[in-house]
Amino acid sequence: MVVISKTILIEFGHAHADAMVPLNKWWEKTKKADWSSLHDIKKTFNSVDYVGNDRYVFNIKGNKYRL
Repeated sequence: MVVISKTILIEFGHAHADAMVPLNKWWEKTKKADWSSLHDIKKTFNSVDYVGNDRYVFNIKGNKYRL
């Protein structure tokens, strides 16, 4: 997983305080991950969706937000 910058996550968290903890949990799990397939990602984040072109959508805070 390549996350280019945490800055946008922090900015979003400041604008939506209820998302800050879930985003930080997502960040911590993601930066440590070494996934090689969608199946591997789903072991960590069961609700992830593959949207094509090696891109995925993660539900944040019970699908209140999507990343």
